[in-house]
Amino acid sequence: MHLIKLIKHLGIPRCPKIRHISNIVAGIILAILILGCTTQGAKVVAYRTLWTTQTTVNTAFDSYLRLIVMGEAPTNYLPQISQAYDSFQDAFKLAVLIAETDPANPCLSNITVQATELIKTIERAKQK
Repeated sequence: MHLIKLIKHLGIPRCPKIRHISNIVAGIILAILILGCTTQGAKVVAYRTLWTTQTTVNTAFDSYLRLIVMGEAPTNYLPQISQAYDSFQDAFKLAVLIAETDPANPCLSNITVQATELIKTIERAKQK
């Protein structure tokens, strides 16, 4: 409706072809705006999820290292946990790159699964 008022205001003749083209252009602009907002929203969600995942893993790993330093946790699992932490960091870097171009990529949910497994391993090591 606003497009018709704009056409009248600009004095564009009432030619059906011009109106049809105007509606197509308006539709394309609307689609670009909607897709752009959706993509940005998906990126924000992906980055927030990645940030939360990274923060949680770092907190768990740091607390485990503190317990080792204080002598309250065994060092038996340290090589295994350190290797899993390094693997997580590599996967995390890749996930950040993927989130930039494809925020709906299943790889992003895989990083959460990998983080969960690492945290479970850390928790088991703390209990022994």
